[in-house]
Amino acid sequence: MARATVRAMRRNSPALESPSEAILDLARAVEALATYLEKPGTTEDVRRLVLNAVGEATTLLEEHKDLGTSALVGEIRAMAMDLLRGTGMDRAVVLEAFEEAVCSPNSENER
Repeated sequence: MARATVRAMRRNSPALESPSEAILDLARAVEALATYLEKPGTTEDVRRLVLNAVGEATTLLEEHKDLGTSALVGEIRAMAMDLLRGTGMDRAVVLEAFEEAVCSPNSENER
């Protein structure tokens, strides 16, 4: 993700103003996953935060169709996949959840 961000910065991508919420949600999801791994319970918080990030990143890509944005969104989605797989979700289920997060009428996700 750092490389994609640096590339976007070098290309002066307009998308750099917007991905902060998606990245913050991923950071919060990492913390929630760490808590889950230390004390197993529900993975609902992890999944909600990750899917929020996917929805936000996809909206960003729809607004800015440049290469730098595409690379950054790809990195966000890759990290999201890893985090959801860490909760025990199967790859096919994760991809379905991504689709639902993107197509959901509540894409402006709740906090």
